[in-house]
Amino acid sequence: MRRLELESWVLQVADRVNAHQPVEDGRVELKAEWPDDPYRAARRLAGHCNAALGEPALWIIGLDEERGVLGAEDTELADWLAQVRGHFADMSPALLTDINVPIEDRTLVALLFETDRAPYLVRVPGGGAVQTEVPWRDGTAVRSARREDLIRLLIPIQRLPSAKILGALLTRTRVAGSPAYVDWSLSVDVYVVPLNKEPIVIPVHECAAYVDIAPGGSSLRLDNIHLGPQLRPLSATNSPVFPVDRNLSHTVRSTPSEVIINGPGLVCVSASAQAEDDGIDDAHFVLDTVLYRLVLVPVHAGRHLRLDGALLRLREKLRPDQGDAEWVMRRDAPIRSSVEQTQGGFDPQLERG
Repeated sequence: MRRLELESWVLQVADRVNAHQPVEDGRVELKAEWPDDPYRAARRLAGHCNAALGEPALWIIGLDEERGVLGAEDTELADWLAQVRGHFADMSPALLTDINVPIEDRTLVALLFETDRAPYLVRVPGGGAVQTEVPWRDGTAVRSARREDLIRLLIPIQRLPSAKILGALLTRTRVAGSPAYVDWSLSVDVYVVPLNKEPIVIPVHECAAYVDIAPGGSSLRLDNIHLGPQLRPLSATNSPVFPVDRNLSHTVRSTPSEVIINGPGLVCVSASAQAEDDGIDDAHFVLDTVLYRLVLVPVHAGRHLRLDGALLRLREKLRPDQGDAEWVMRRDAPIRSSVEQTQGGFDPQLERG
């Protein structure tokens, strides 16, 4: 991970804390100040890195979920880290990157640890019959690893890919009838980069998409989801004599049931749903900004990938012949799209927040 990407990640976490929203990311540990007990710090770090199951673990010093941005005191990182590592048995997590992140006239310290050499063990104080422990982070607590936790560590788990939202478009179309209804259609272009050589398979039935379409954050789930590569326009492939493969990607393939990613490539996500007509005419529709969420669950990942973004309403539509209102992700708008990774399968609670 580049230093600029790490700084962006830290700022996104700080934004969520300042907005009093849960961090919702099992890879992140927030510390109001530098831990002053090396053994307890080592045990928590080992538990965090073991439970990360191969994904990098981020510690942010100077940020508290209740009190917000506090800033980190000036501490010699090498000395602190040496004291903490002294309580590990055999091996400790490697520090990939450390950076200072200025925010609100204060400075946070971000420590990004590699976790691919788990399990990490710590020495048990006292020198009794039990000499080492495999800690495990469970929510905000740390406990000894159970049998099922160790099995998760021993069975290879596919790492989540990195993902970046390149563009998004939401369209609303009123359909007359009895009763009248509204068609909502969301398209998101996501550039996906696998972190190893294994193919990534994302089943459609494990995906979810939501848009907040009403004041107060009421969410609409878009059930009709399709994942696939970027395609050539139909006009370029309509020869009956020389059929042309519409797929523009060499690394992304799809079927109606899943998308298969064999290397870096663009994945086009589309989702749609019908909703009851709200009766509000287009000129008085109050949401100039619409939030959306995508949840993608790769096979064998043990986690899901969540992408959040915001769309701004266009006064002049990109496609005048389609829909009665459009919202689009603008590159010049001060809006962040974020990628979050959370341990466990799809959680229906992600429908909100």
